[in-house]
Amino acid sequence: MPTSQPPSLRFPAFLHGTFSEIQRKARSEGRRCARQYKKDGTFPVPLHLREVQPGEVVLTHTLSDFLTKEQSAWRLHLFFDVLSGLGEDVEGQEWYRMDEAYEVFCRETAWGALFRAVEPSAPRSAELMAARLGAVLRHWDSLQIPRYFHKKLGVAYTLEELLEEIYGETLDAWCPGAARSVRGHLEAVVERMARATREECIEAVLRLIPHILKQPSRLEHREVLGDPAFQRERLTALPPDRFERFSSADAFAVYEQLASWDRQMGRH
Repeated sequence: MPTSQPPSLRFPAFLHGTFSEIQRKARSEGRRCARQYKKDGTFPVPLHLREVQPGEVVLTHTLSDFLTKEQSAWRLHLFFDVLSGLGEDVEGQEWYRMDEAYEVFCRETAWGALFRAVEPSAPRSAELMAARLGAVLRHWDSLQIPRYFHKKLGVAYTLEELLEEIYGETLDAWCPGAARSVRGHLEAVVERMARATREECIEAVLRLIPHILKQPSRLEHREVLGDPAFQRERLTALPPDRFERFSSADAFAVYEQLASWDRQMGRH
């Protein structure tokens, strides 16, 4: 009876090295991808892949990169420099089309799926985050191989712990009270996010806001921001493009909207 092969994980080789080496190589990779996209509308695969060893550390956030810049390490967060290189010579709608196409291309890979799930940039709509988290689920077994350093210095996370750290409150906002594994919780949330109406997204955001307001922050008008009637009225009044930026109930994106309302109240 044939035995199944254990999962393996390979990342682009240019993501391993010193800080400056990776930045230089990542920007070069972005420019290479842009040239091919302009030529035929496709993206090339990385020229070299390198296997990530079991338990090897992968840095996923700039705050975790406490190593000296001369030390070699896996620095997934520097994949952002690929995007910088990709957009060097394009502007406006051409850039948005290319960036969107490149994300779809990257989500087919384990490294691209994880980067898009953990990088913090907006927009973070329910539809988009369902696609990103769904991509991580497709690569789940291989992505469990390393350990991850995120925002807390020296704290090594498993894949489950990493996603719980980043998205725990979001998962609870979509599927409150779910007694299941992180993977099972993600699967349920992805399914719900992917088909959510605006009203369902608003309900998820409303469930999240009290958790955000309990945390230390510079918000000055917490009493007003904590009023459920105020929250619902303001969320309902937002134009679609603005609401879509945080309709996934991503904690950081929702906090940015609360901070915007807080600043508005401070000007009156």
